[in-house]
Amino acid sequence: MRRESFFALILILSLVPGCPGTNLSNTPRPQLNQNVEPLAGISFKPLTSSNASLLSDSVQKAPTNSNDMAVAPSMPSMSPGGNYGYYGQNYGFDELSLVSASEAETAGYGGASFSEMVCTVVTPVIREWADDARLIRSDGDLAADGTLGEGQSNPAWRLSYVSSQRKEAIDFVVGVSKTLILRQRWAPLVLDLSAIGFDSADAVKKLKGAIEDGSIKSEEEKTGIDYFLHTPLTVFPAAEGMETLYQLPAGTRWNVSLRSILGHLVWDIGCNPSSSVAQEEGYWTNYYARGMVDAQNGTLIHFSRPTKNKIDNLIPPTAVPMPARVY
Repeated sequence: MRRESFFALILILSLVPGCPGTNLSNTPRPQLNQNVEPLAGISFKPLTSSNASLLSDSVQKAPTNSNDMAVAPSMPSMSPGGNYGYYGQNYGFDELSLVSASEAETAGYGGASFSEMVCTVVTPVIREWADDARLIRSDGDLAADGTLGEGQSNPAWRLSYVSSQRKEAIDFVVGVSKTLILRQRWAPLVLDLSAIGFDSADAVKKLKGAIEDGSIKSEEEKTGIDYFLHTPLTVFPAAEGMETLYQLPAGTRWNVSLRSILGHLVWDIGCNPSSSVAQEEGYWTNYYARGMVDAQNGTLIHFSRPTKNKIDNLIPPTAVPMPARVY
């Protein structure tokens, strides 16, 4: 090989992310910061797992230019693996990652005037928060007289604001007795390949071994603490008649994604059997399993095993909810 060709090859390899010779140690990564300044005299604290499911699932907007902020999807409730900081295409512009989430409480509102509710509860906070605050969502669950009243679910006004300058979003859940304020901070997404200390094949092997060994528990099972929010987990009891299985179907493949979740680089892994749900001998069997492994240190964060349940217990008979956990 000619000398020029050899050095050209070395140069090309050095520019490929994750290859030997790459220097990504200076790549900026979002830092988890739960400390945010008070607004209108209201102090914020780290988000609790019980309130994480209340974060808006519709705070996505079309940016007007490449410098505008596009808010990525928020944390969905009942999401095994917790999509904290999960990122979206954001219409071809910047991709963002959730780097902190906090909450606060203030007085509620019992009247029937939307305008009065906004002026007394919401505006004082928004005025101190951001000059470019934009309301992107507003809906209410109201009683017959137009007030919040009493309801079977959780009667409240929901308002969602975003700020491009601050790269933040704020949700208000206004009830009669109190208002819950949920605040999210975003930063440009960085999947820092230089931070990987536990490779994908090792993560799959660890998850498969845990599924097949009934004595193995995940970090969250052992501690009872949410790995990302550092708060106590809310856990569902196993459904009556549900049986846990410790074997995957033959030929199962794996879907592996590298994600950045609240400052953690993780492998999000799901098995891909040829048939995820099957009916047999009066049972519905859910062969699907999923887990999450820290890509930096190899910690098995949480996972689920396949399950079998009596058909009478499943209405409709579709895939069984994955792990017994909720945020």
